[in-house]
Amino acid sequence: MTRLARPAAMMALLVLAACQPAGSTPAATNASSRPGSLAQDPSGAASVPGSVASEAAGLPDGFPLPPGARELPIETGSALLGRWEVDDPGNEVYDFYVEQLPANGFTVHAVAPGDTVAIVRFTAPDGRQLQLDMTGTFTVRLELGPIHP
Repeated sequence: MTRLARPAAMMALLVLAACQPAGSTPAATNASSRPGSLAQDPSGAASVPGSVASEAAGLPDGFPLPPGARELPIETGSALLGRWEVDDPGNEVYDFYVEQLPANGFTVHAVAPGDTVAIVRFTAPDGRQLQLDMTGTFTVRLELGPIHP
């Protein structure tokens, strides 16, 4: 994300309605166990070059990824745990995470949906407080990292 795009995205979040508490969601399967997921292929090996780097950076166990997500590089020194891009409408990607995070043992605390920017704040099963930023309309960029303003 360019230097101007990130502050602009964060400013868009401020314009959104106040964060709302997440409601309960139906059970779903872990994306890492589904065919087409980036997390693992049927052999259990990483299916995308660079996914080992994400795991080394501390990607939470069981973190779901939408089918077809492509891993993106992370800048040296970044606090991000992972970056991906997926060619699905933003509202579908948002709905995926609102359903899949709780189904995989993550506790969602706040959600802020928007037209081209959305966030989900949650606690991972290991206790870490994390935030997933989603930007885009038909191609969505995902950035997972610690909670930030």
